[in-house]
Amino acid sequence: DGVATTDTAIYKIIEAANMDMNCIKNEVDKMISYAGDTKQVSEHDVDLLCSQDAESKVYQMIDFIIAKQKEKACSMYHDLLENKESAIMINACIMRQFNKLLLVKMALSDGAQDASLAKIAGCPVWAVKNYKAQCRGYSMAQLKDIVENCQDMDYKLKTGQVMDNAAMEVMIVELCEMQILRQKNNHCENSGYFLYNYDWFKYMQPFNISKSLCQSYVVISQMLKPSC
Repeated sequence: DGVATTDTAIYKIIEAANMDMNCIKNEVDKMISYAGDTKQVSEHDVDLLCSQDAESKVYQMIDFIIAKQKEKACSMYHDLLENKESAIMINACIMRQFNKLLLVKMALSDGAQDASLAKIAGCPVWAVKNYKAQCRGYSMAQLKDIVENCQDMDYKLKTGQVMDNAAMEVMIVELCEMQILRQKNNHCENSGYFLYNYDWFKYMQPFNISKSLCQSYVVISQMLKPSC
């Protein structure tokens, strides 16, 4: 009958495996074994079990920042430092992600549709709702300030004007404590509409999604099914 999961959890598996089909199969087999009689795999289970590269961990930390989960964001930051990741690289990833949110926010204000937003964010169309939910919590001015602060931090880190590790942690805490406009969870909205249709690739062709990404989804969709 398969294992119940969410489309976000599946996207995390694909990210962790860097769209390598053999790695994806190994990770899915691991998830199924872990689920056992519960027949359920949560996003937390994926974070716990999937092997992740450094950049994937940075973006997980950014998710904690956006969710205002300060303790988890700082804990992930310390893990990255222990793995010898540089503050410059971490700051660059934060700046890139918030710049995407800014571009999505600007495009939304101009009435852009999901297909256009997906190209801006560099993600599948079905994942656009995550970007929309994240940027909804910030004003345009806040997102611009964050990007500018990251640019300033990049300059100071590269010129030795700040103690890199400590300065980055202060910035992460400040981002977590920034007052947001509102929080809204639309996690299960339209869950799996494209993911779990066996004609998924046919439906996604108009959106220029790569065939390798579609094949990744097909592999997982044959083993797992969505559940809110």
